[in-house]
This record gives sequence, structure tokens and C-alpha cells, in this order.
Amino acid sequence: MKKITCYFLIMLLLLIGCASKYEGYQEVKIPDENIGSVMIPNNWEFVTEAGWIYIVDSNTNDILAFEYARGNYYWVGTQNYDERQFNPLYVDYLQKETVQDLTGNSNLSNCYILEFEIDGNTKDLLSLVFTSFDDSRYSIKFIFDSSEIDQTILINIADSYDSEIK
Repeated sequence: MKKITCYFLIMLLLLIGCASKYEGYQEVKIPDENIGSVMIPNNWEFVTEAGWIYIVDSNTNDILAFEYARGNYYWVGTQNYDERQFNPLYVDYLQKETVQDLTGNSNLSNCYILEFEIDGNTKDLLSLVFTSFDDSRYSIKFIFDSSEIDQTILINIADSYDSEIK
């Protein structure tokens, strides 16, 4: 009897621990016909303006992130094909290199720290990248232009990505 009670308590604690990771989050479809859905904080929302997607704090209307690029990027042998479009409002953001991959996910999403050159200054920024389930060459990249964003939130968002379009 003690074994059953102990087993039940362990299972209950595991369930409670797993459920709390996304407490205060909502599931939303990313507004791109090629990309699936994610869990984001309840006070965040996706907004489309002039054909580009932004992540906005719905309490303050502050832009938390902007869609930096979207489109096809792939290799065939040693030949690189870059058919991405870049957000024209952020042409002064030049990505230099990947500083760190924070997730290494196998669910077609990643959270990175990327180095950018902006108006001659170097800055490390957080990024989320989501890849299409139907066409692995297609992806979108969001850049968070604030050092106040908690990396754990972005890692949770990347981990929650469901690439299948529903």
C-alpha cells in the first residue's frame, strides 16, 4: 500500500511540475500561412502590420519583437540559396554571427543569441526561429530588441512550437 501511495504522489508531483511550465501562457497560431502555433504569455500577442509580424505586449502596446526575415534559405551541395525577404523597417540590423543556441530543439524551432551590427555598434539580441513543417526551407525569424526579455520565456515558446498547421 505504501508503494502505491508513494508512486501516486510522485506521479502527481510530476504532473503538477509539467503543467506549471505554461501556466500564464496561451496557445496562438503564428500569423503566417506556412508556420504553426506556439504558447506565448497571456499578455503577448502577434500583430501584423504592413505585411510583417510583430510580438506586442497587449498591456502596454510595446513592440517586444519584430519579424526580421522570412522565406527560403537552403543549401544544395555547396551552393547556398537565400530567397529570404527582410523587414524594410530594420535594414540597419546586420546579423553577424550566432553567439549561442539556447535550445537545440528538434521541433523545427530555435532560440538564439545573435550578434548584430546596428548603426556601427555591436549588440547581442535574442531571436526565435520557426521553420515550416511542410517546407523545411521556409522559416521566419523574430528579433527581440530588448535586454529585459527573460530567456526562459523564449525557450518555453520555442519548446512549445507545433509546426503542423491546423
